[in-house]
Amino acid sequence: MKKTMSRILTLVLVLAMLVSVVPMALAAENDAGSITIADPGTVKAGESVTLTANVIAKEGYTAGNVTWSGSGVSADGTFKADEADSYTVTAKVTFTKDDDQTTVDLSENHTISVVAAEKTEVTPSLSGDDKTVSVGGTTSNTVTYDSQVQGVTVSWSSGNTEVATVNASSGLVTGVAAGEATITATLTAPADANFTLTTTSLSYKVTVEESDYAITLSPNSISLIVGGASAALPKVTVKQGDDTVDATVSAWTSGNSEIAKVEGENVVPVSAGKTSLSATVTVNGENYPVSCDVTVTADQIVCDNVSVKNGKTVTLNPSLKSGLDKDDGVSFTFSASGTGITVNSSSGVVEGEKDGLYTVTITAKLNGSTIATGTADVAVYSTENITVTLDEGVGEFDFGDTKVFSEVETGSNSYTGSSASSKSLENLMLAGTGSDVKFIRINGISGDGGEIYSPNITTSLNKFSAGNLGKVSFKADPDGDGELSAQYYLMTSDELILKSGVITIYCDYAGDISYKTDVGTKVTFDEDDFEDFWDDNGSGTLSYITFTISSRNYGTLYTDSSAKTKVTSSMKFEANYKSSSKNYDLDTVTYVPDEDRTSTYTDTISFKAYNTKGDDFSGTVIITVGGGSSTTITSRGVVFGTADLTELLEETFKEEKGAELNYVTFTLPDADEGKLFYDFSDMLSSTLVKSTDKFYVDPARTEKGLDDVAFVPAAGTYGKVTLRYKAYGASDSVSYSGTLTLTVTEKSKSAKFSDVTSTSYSWAADSVDFLYYEGIAQGSGGKYNPATNITRGDFMLMLYRAFLEDDYKNYNVTSNFPDVVKGTTTYSQETYQAVGVAKYLGIAQGTNGKYNPKAYITREEAMTLIYRTLDEVDYSMSYKSSNDTSDFKDYSSVASYAKTAISDLIEHGVVVGNNGKINPKSNITRAEMAVILHRVLTY
Repeated sequence: MKKTMSRILTLVLVLAMLVSVVPMALAAENDAGSITIADPGTVKAGESVTLTANVIAKEGYTAGNVTWSGSGVSADGTFKADEADSYTVTAKVTFTKDDDQTTVDLSENHTISVVAAEKTEVTPSLSGDDKTVSVGGTTSNTVTYDSQVQGVTVSWSSGNTEVATVNASSGLVTGVAAGEATITATLTAPADANFTLTTTSLSYKVTVEESDYAITLSPNSISLIVGGASAALPKVTVKQGDDTVDATVSAWTSGNSEIAKVEGENVVPVSAGKTSLSATVTVNGENYPVSCDVTVTADQIVCDNVSVKNGKTVTLNPSLKSGLDKDDGVSFTFSASGTGITVNSSSGVVEGEKDGLYTVTITAKLNGSTIATGTADVAVYSTENITVTLDEGVGEFDFGDTKVFSEVETGSNSYTGSSASSKSLENLMLAGTGSDVKFIRINGISGDGGEIYSPNITTSLNKFSAGNLGKVSFKADPDGDGELSAQYYLMTSDELILKSGVITIYCDYAGDISYKTDVGTKVTFDEDDFEDFWDDNGSGTLSYITFTISSRNYGTLYTDSSAKTKVTSSMKFEANYKSSSKNYDLDTVTYVPDEDRTSTYTDTISFKAYNTKGDDFSGTVIITVGGGSSTTITSRGVVFGTADLTELLEETFKEEKGAELNYVTFTLPDADEGKLFYDFSDMLSSTLVKSTDKFYVDPARTEKGLDDVAFVPAAGTYGKVTLRYKAYGASDSVSYSGTLTLTVTEKSKSAKFSDVTSTSYSWAADSVDFLYYEGIAQGSGGKYNPATNITRGDFMLMLYRAFLEDDYKNYNVTSNFPDVVKGTTTYSQETYQAVGVAKYLGIAQGTNGKYNPKAYITREEAMTLIYRTLDEVDYSMSYKSSNDTSDFKDYSSVASYAKTAISDLIEHGVVVGNNGKINPKSNITRAEMAVILHRVLTY
């Protein structure tokens, strides 16, 4: 019995031991065998463990390899989970029966508990304390840790970017303006990090102090062409006040060497794109980063767009902007779009076949490889002459008017009567053209039948927009022969010709009442002339006259010779005026010519006459101002075509040589007399005449017209100026050397500003008006305020308008002086642009980081800004003065930074001083500014 009990207790103990093993070793079993998964125990997140399984095959079976599946486990049994959770894995094995090779699968599941890994705490800190840096200088701080960690990202930010900016990734701080800013580092640990940060934000203070140094780069931007020449690295200049100080410059590096690379002392183009060069300037232990933008463009084909007459040929002559040419092995091929032209693929000879606008594609190859492609526009045009005859009694019309012609001939078409009256010159000229017509040119006006002019548009007839064609006008000459002709060209936006021809206008019109007067001389109407008109046309007794006032009139009609009250269309002028009348006296009506128009012209004023019964009859008064070609001009100068000077030279040549004038060349005037221009629009945008230029009376498409020559006198030049020329006939063997004498008159008051009068600032009148017509001085409320000291902002704005606006009006100002505010008004925005461009170009450098736009400018500051501007735009003055710095008693008091500028402007006669003094520290008035800029522009 005791043995039995002992055996039972032993069995129970063994069973208990087996039961305690079950959690650690799970088993599955079938007839083929069994599989048991060993429990790996508790696994930490991110930890890798290798799972094992015990496989036992029963007799007659062979076990295969174990394969694993489930979340976090690989097929070979490696298990890893990144997050704490419960994961089920499966072990599978295949048993093969030895005798018949049949198989039996057996699998077992097991759940693994993954717990979160324990993380260590890491305390970050800054490597340094608060920092001090100069404006434009740099400083930095770094984040350190108590232990080695990986993957922490640091993002830097500035609490006041107007004082200091910081690179978000590198932490490099740059001083912007004096003040204090808090720099903050924000730390972020990786999501799978095995550590935690005790803080995620660190800050330190940066104090920015005004810099003693002004750093400039020359140039501050570089443009290159692929395959073209390299450029020298920027030159760095460091100044402390007026003195240049020593500095070291680190090696320049390129932000993208695949676009431009640094080689030695040069930057070399590699491929098209934009990058920047960077360097560090060290001055007395302080570091200042500098950078220079680099733009690299692919090589470009340069080729003029051309016009060709239908049935004729023209040759395209392309070139490469890089300067590579045929000697370098470059070849060009040509192909045309459309069927209106043919082009020789190798020579570039284009033949026009059908009117229209076409594109020729040009390919440049070097050693068989294409290095550039480009295009040239080709306009094919035909000539169509237009002849019109005005209805009887019509002496004035706009090109857009209909119901004025009795006969029309254009090309092969002709119209008479009502069909002619339905036409307008505008429609006749534009017929057969499309929307590509953007500009129209009218020149070569000849004949004594009248004049073609444009009172309602500001541009010259030499070039105006197609939308203004209907505003061009014709006015008959009462003493003419009834015929006028003019050459016209319809052009694209690139001034390619789409159509051309000659307009001929026939009229027989002398006006009902006519008067003649000289330029600048008023004329008073005579009541007897209106009485005679009424006797010829009306019945009964003339009672009164009304006048129609038109915007086409050059001069102004006043009620009497005092020229105080302008005539309106509602006023009545009595033939037998009595002082008790409420109306006006017909015998005192006075016409005053336009003082700005010095060439001969006629004005037509319509009127209506009434008798005592109310019957009326309409008529016209024609006033002829001047008596021929005008040689009296103002400081604005004169265009040969508008003052009939071309006609004067023609008549002179005819008298001297008995032949027709073909072309003229000029001997250039002395610098103290003035300048000759071609196709004049303003002083900087127009082309200076060369002594080798030929100017034709009737120019072909590629020739220059004598009508387009302009003379502008030098500032302060008055009296007679003699222009020397040589004239040639159809044969160069027939020539004549002549002179043209112009008389420059001095204005006593401004024509545009009421506060520049004959008793106040008359000495500045010509200069003030000159700047107005150049678009530089605009004034306010009709006043120029000549006595007011000019501010630094206004001064820079006028310099910008004069020299920089054309090239930089679309420049995006991204950096400006902190005290120059853009604002919302046109003036503030224009001033912001002007000063910002000047800062970008290094013209305006400011003081202590500010420009002080509202402060009055001194004479030495003004001269320095003028000198830097002229140097930037490469503008050269021809006039040389006999004065030098020794002629001025106070030259030694000129600040060192201004000495070069003032010395140069003295040499060119811009600075003339007052009583032997320059007065460099004195402020400059708006009137003085006008005179100085007038000299600069015309010297």
